[in-house]
Parts: sequence; C-alpha cells; structure tokens
Amino acid sequence: MRRRIWSLSLLVLLASGQLNLSASSDSLAAARQEPRVTEARLNGKKLVVFGENFSEGAIIIIDGEPAKTRNDTDNPSGVLIAKKAGKSISPGKMVKIAVLNKTGAMSLTFNFFSGLILTLEDAGKTITLKVGDRFQVLLKKEGFEWTLDSPDPTIIKRLADDPMFPGIQGLFQATRAGTTGLSARGELPCHKSTPPCLAPTLGFQVTLVIE
Repeated sequence: MRRRIWSLSLLVLLASGQLNLSASSDSLAAARQEPRVTEARLNGKKLVVFGENFSEGAIIIIDGEPAKTRNDTDNPSGVLIAKKAGKSISPGKMVKIAVLNKTGAMSLTFNFFSGLILTLEDAGKTITLKVGDRFQVLLKKEGFEWTLDSPDPTIIKRLADDPMFPGIQGLFQATRAGTTGLSARGELPCHKSTPPCLAPTLGFQVTLVIE
C-alpha cells in the first residue's frame, strides 16, 4: 500500500513540474562538458580564442598563467577575448593555450604560434623574410590531405618543436640569405584508392626570399 502511495505521489510531482529529472540530467551533462579550443588569433594586444563549450566567466590560460578574459557578446560559448594578453606574447613565439571553465573543466592544450602563418590564401605569393624569422604553414581544406615538399634545407630549417594538429604542415625558420620555393599537394582519400578517383588535386606554392 505504501509503495502504491509513493508511486502515485511521484507521478503527481512529475506531472506538476515540481520534480524535473530531465532538467537535472541536462544540467549535469552541461557541467561535465569540456571546453575545446579550435583556433586562436592575435589582433594587436588582443588575443581571441575560438572553440566550443566555453562557460560564462571562462578564463584563458597562457603557458600556465590566467589572463583577464571576457566572453564575446555575440558568441559567448564559442569566443573568448583577452584584451591585453598579446602584450605578453612576443612575435614568433610558441605558447600553450587552454580554457578553464567555471565548473573546473579545462580544455586540452592548444599550441599557438604568434608569428607569420602561411595559408592557402598566400598561394602564388613571394614572401620576404629575414634570417632568424620563423613561420608556420597552415593548409586547411575540408577532406583534403596535404603532402609538403620541403624547401631548401640550407636556407629554411624545419624546427623540432613542430606542433602537430589538423592543418599544420610545419614550423620553419630562415637560416641564411637566399631564395627557395615551398610547395604542397592536396589530395582526397579517394586519390589513394585503386583505381584512384578523378577528382582534382589542389596545389600550393610560395617563393621565399630571405634577406
């Protein structure tokens, strides 16, 4: 009899909205969501971090140090802004960025390069560098896999601390004056099938002039 009364009481609470199990479940799931960083950009002194699952009041962590952070007004869960963080990031430096939510959940580390980044938009250009300059090659096109033809190793050195994440083809440094080319070929997975597909490949090439 007591079990029947308890069951009826539970049904009444659920029907009246006084007991909302789905809302509680949703809240717990949201709390467990880890933030994820997908991109970062420097705009003067301002560091802008893009991603998902950023909580209100989330903090950008740079090389282990918290930066004063605010959520973007238009996209608070996907964009964070640290207005003066760029002051502590010198050009050509590799820093580790993470996002810490107010729930305590932290993103995986994102390696961010603050120097020159060559992208598909630079294809066909002549890039002028100075000896010692660093640059990164980032080639992103949905579905395509890239094969990079390394430039003259006596002029351009590929650095050992190369951060490997989607689209990054390498981190390089100019070692002496001279001119060399850097090229890459983008293919779809079907190009490696037997027989290969007839879809077009993509090409990328720049000329590097080191002064």
